[in-house]
Amino acid sequence: MFHARKIEEAQQHVLRVTQDFLAMNHDEKLRVARIAESAEMSTSVIYSYFDSREGLIDAAYLNLYREQDDLITATITLWLAGSSAVGKKLSLDHLHEIERAVLEKLADSGSVRLRTVVRAIANPSYKKRLHREDQRHLEELASVLGGAYPNETAPMILSLVKSTLMLSLVRASLEALGQPISESQADIIFITLMNPDQREDDIAPLRAL
Repeated sequence: MFHARKIEEAQQHVLRVTQDFLAMNHDEKLRVARIAESAEMSTSVIYSYFDSREGLIDAAYLNLYREQDDLITATITLWLAGSSAVGKKLSLDHLHEIERAVLEKLADSGSVRLRTVVRAIANPSYKKRLHREDQRHLEELASVLGGAYPNETAPMILSLVKSTLMLSLVRASLEALGQPISESQADIIFITLMNPDQREDDIAPLRAL
């Protein structure tokens, strides 16, 4: 048991170092040797934990995605606790206020989320892992809200908040690359990203994010 716990702690340490790197750099720049040096660990040990460079990157992105989901839950919960909407059916104005609160919280880390979604498009098994995380997130928020709100509140909030977040990330990221796009173009890319049958060539402009 002690040995297993130490291994888990070491894996989490490597993931944190990798996540810190990905928060500031594109995954194309990631080298396992550099991560090993920063984590003060051998490359062979890292490979034994994650099988490959791609496995390490996938695990780190998924961890970041999960942490952002937890932040979204915390932001929504905090907003609801301080609003006049407690126990009521949320209005459209309420939902827009929640949207703005979430966007503000994720302003500095949103591009990592977009890269995670784009990465999953060419990898069906990874896409399933993201889907399972989305389901976990939905169940968690529903549990947090409990019986204080109608049953449809959690899926309604997450659907709107995550859609708005992704759309704003698409626009901001492409504009940062010097590729400003119109509302309709952003909508097309967004729909492609959110569609279960996305085609990789449809999101080619996002590969450089």
